[in-house]
Formats: sequence, C-alpha cells, structure tokens
Amino acid sequence: MNVTKGKIKAPVRAVIYGPEGIGKTTFASQWPAPLFVDLEAGTLRLAVDRVQPSSFAAVEQIVADLTKDAGGYKTLVFDTADWLEKRLVDHVCAAANQPSIEAFGYGKGYMHLAEAWKRFLDAVSRMQEATGMHVVFLAHAAMRKFEQPDEAGAYDRWELKLLKQSPAVLKEWADMVLFLNYRTLVIDVDGKKKAQGGQRVMYANHHSCWDAKNRFGLADEMPMEFAKLAPVFAEVPATVTAPTTTIAKPPEKTEAEKDLAPTTKPATVEDPEKAGLLRQLSDLMTASKVSKEELCGEMARKGVCPVDMSPREYNVATLRRITGNWAAVCHNINLHKEQKAA
Repeated sequence: MNVTKGKIKAPVRAVIYGPEGIGKTTFASQWPAPLFVDLEAGTLRLAVDRVQPSSFAAVEQIVADLTKDAGGYKTLVFDTADWLEKRLVDHVCAAANQPSIEAFGYGKGYMHLAEAWKRFLDAVSRMQEATGMHVVFLAHAAMRKFEQPDEAGAYDRWELKLLKQSPAVLKEWADMVLFLNYRTLVIDVDGKKKAQGGQRVMYANHHSCWDAKNRFGLADEMPMEFAKLAPVFAEVPATVTAPTTTIAKPPEKTEAEKDLAPTTKPATVEDPEKAGLLRQLSDLMTASKVSKEELCGEMARKGVCPVDMSPREYNVATLRRITGNWAAVCHNINLHKEQKAA
C-alpha cells in the first residue's frame, strides 16, 4: 500500500463565471502567463496571446500540442466554456450522425455530452500533469428557477450557462469555482429606495443563490482583484517551460503597452495586483486612444503625480483610482483638449 502524507502540490483547476460584461476575460488575463483559447472573440481588445479554434477537434489539438510543449505559458484559459460546449455538441452529434442533441431521445444526448466533457477534462488533466499549467474555464451565468424537494416554493439562483448535466461535470472537476457579480447597495433617499454602488466582487463559497467552492481557504466574498487569489498560488509548482512554441505568436504591442511595459522583470505573484492594474490601464488607454503624455498631464493637473512620473511608477492606490474612474479621467482629458484647442 503506497501511502502519501501532507499536501500535494498541483496546478490550479478553476471555473470562473458571471454575467456579461463583469470582466471575466480581463480578470483571467492577470493569471500567470496566460494563453487564451478564444472561442467567442472576447479577447480581441486585450493584449494577450490567443488561439481561435473553429472546431472541437482543433481545441483537442491545442491541448495535445501543449501537453508536448507548454511554450512558456503557465495558464490555459478557455473563453468561454459555454461556447466550447457548442462545438462539443456539434462534435457529439456528428459522431452519432444525429441532427441535434435532442434527436438522441429521452435525454440520451445530454448523457453523451456529459461523457464527452469528462473525456475532454481527462485530456486537460493529463496536460496539467505534464506541464504544471493552471487551467481556467470562463463561463457566462444564467438566472434559473430552483426548487428544493423538501422546501415549499422556488427561488432564483445563478448557475453556469451550460446544458443539463454539463455544469455538474465541470464543477466536480474544478478545485475552485468563483462567481463574479456586482454588489449593489440599496439606500433610503427621501423615503425612496435607490440602488447605489455596483462594486465588482467574487464569491468563493456556496450560497443558496449561486454555486461556488474552493479548496484554498478563500473568504466567502472578496473584491474582484487578482491579488486576493494569492493563497491559491502559494503552494503550486513552477510551470514547465520550453524555449519555443508554434501555438501562437504574441500580437504587436500598442503604444500604451510599450509605455507601461516594465523596465525590469515582470511582476511576480507576490505583487500581482499592480501588474494586473497596469494591464487594465494599458487596455483602457488603447481603447480610449489616450496617450501616456495626456494621462500624465491629467494626473499633474489634479495634483496626484508629477507630470514626469511614468504610469508604471504609480502606486497601487493611484492605479485603482484611475482605472476605477476611467470615464471621468477620459472626460477631463478630452475637456482639456477642447479648451486648449479653443
């Protein structure tokens, strides 16, 4: 009998889901050295490495290629699980020569689908064993009626937006399921109830209104910040790296990314929050066509930072303030440009 004792180091298996627009893809981009399997073109405005397979067979090939050569990547992100499932449904139906998943009859199609999910997750697990890569499945959330057999009445709860048996298979495989949502405060104003806030938060443990779990001792509720996941990476092994890869080429860096690129080695897990905020700021600057000089000028006018201080030298609190109030920052920059041109 082969007995092992103590904790066993292993890469992370995560499922992260939430409503549209919550920032799932941006959040996953802050994980260590991610490669995105972009199934719904959700990464196009992010400076990340990606592959965009058109079929489930192509997804399987990506996993097989990574098993042989991780190419220096440390995290594989499937964006999203529900769009991957659409390709998996096509694969299952084609293999059985059926026109749809319902055509199998009496729920058999969903049983075949669940088995296909299990086979695919087994292949992903073998890839993790070979490379030490973390794996993240992003997914959309759906509000569904839920009724417990021993309780009277039904209530709404958030669930993975997947078919029938698929959510149970994916949740069972994962060692961390995070639900992302907006936490809205209801306040009393002149005798009327009004919503205020909308802070993005993540939930790491089960609740009657959502599915969540973790095996890392995370708090029930946390701000949606990658730094809050530091305990997850405290005891995982270093990822196997290789000198080259033919899976995907990094995209050309934008001017904002060049401005915000660190001059020394990238931030490590010990300081992931600043690295994530810099990436987020870079994406915001690129999308809004704001230059480094314009941002520094606005910070100087507000008395926040000297005009000659690079954004990558801003502290975490300043970066939070900028990214959290980006609409106002852009408005002030554009207003200054208009006043200057007048």
